[in-house]
Formats: sequence, structure tokens, C-alpha cells
Amino acid sequence: MCILSDTQEEIGEKFHIDQSTVSKIIGNMKNGKLFDLTTRRVQQILSKYSKVAGVKASPHTLRHTHITHALLNKVPITAVQKQVGHKRLTTTQIYFELAPEQVRAAYEE
Repeated sequence: MCILSDTQEEIGEKFHIDQSTVSKIIGNMKNGKLFDLTTRRVQQILSKYSKVAGVKASPHTLRHTHITHALLNKVPITAVQKQVGHKRLTTTQIYFELAPEQVRAAYEE
């Protein structure tokens, strides 16, 4: 998923964000990256602040929570798939199956 070749409008449509937010994100990018963080550094930061907050969290927990909340808020499953970088829609649909009944109820409304 290379968004660098997309227009700002296409990026906004793909990820369901407004154009002013897209402009801010693109304005902050350096060398095609929004942040210069390694996977390990993200783990360290998350570990540090989850301990401070007294909660147990991991990058996977945040990813799972994001997907579940997006589905609860009726974000199209294909948009969620793109946000998290799943190649196959069936991978994203697994979260739909694992998520609480509220996800199904949100889509059935």
C-alpha cells in the first residue's frame, strides 16, 4: 500500500479522513515516512507508558483494538483492511468474527 503515488483526495477517500488532516500528515512526512520510528522503538514507548498507566498493552493489542473500534463505528471493512495493511479481506474478517456481538449489530442497523 503505497500512498505516496495517490492524490490527497484519494488518500482521504481510502482512509476516511478529511482533507485538512491529510494535508497535515503529508506536510509532516520525511522520506516517505510520517515518523522515523523502528518497530522496536514503538514497543519500548508503548511498554513504558502502559506501565505508567498501569495497564497491559502491546502493539498487537492496539492494532486489535483499532480494528474492533473501527468496525464498531461502521468503517467499511475494506477501509479497515487498507488501514492495517492486510493483503486479504478474509484476514480482516477474522476480527469481525472475533469481535463482540456489538460489531454485528452495528452493521445490521
